[in-house]
Amino acid sequence: MARKSVRSLLLTALLATPLLSYATQYPLTVTDLDGRQVTLAKEPQRIILQDGRDIMTLALLDRDNPFKRLVAWNNLAKKQDVATWQMLKTTWPQSATILDMGFSDKGNVDLESVIARQPDLMIAQLRARPALMESGVIDKLSALHVPVLFVDYEIDPAKDTAPASTAGQSP
Repeated sequence: MARKSVRSLLLTALLATPLLSYATQYPLTVTDLDGRQVTLAKEPQRIILQDGRDIMTLALLDRDNPFKRLVAWNNLAKKQDVATWQMLKTTWPQSATILDMGFSDKGNVDLESVIARQPDLMIAQLRARPALMESGVIDKLSALHVPVLFVDYEIDPAKDTAPASTAGQSP
């Protein structure tokens, strides 16, 4: 019996070894779609979404619960797509409790409320970069060591969708 257990344990370890080699190692430096090198010290656990529609991208990464790492967002579904918002609320009730900070492309945001959530990453659309720079949001988050990662599904999606799909890989 003990011999069979050891054999099973060894087989399990051998089968799991290739999976371990694919685990992301931190710190991780990636190039965002603004061409900036962004370093993530650890796996992000407290994420801000400047554009709430990016929750669909998080759903690809966290299929069981795309809201589990979200601490603040611009809930555009609630404002623009009521049917989707109802589905999200029904499937993940905690989505209704996450801070909706009303990020706009003009950079308007109650940054104190956002910072109080202790984020460790902000994901923002490239189109909002000028406003976020001008309003000081990026500088303030940078001073608090909160990286900002730019994605783009609107300005030049044909060019930027493929690079965005490899954003988790080292440069």
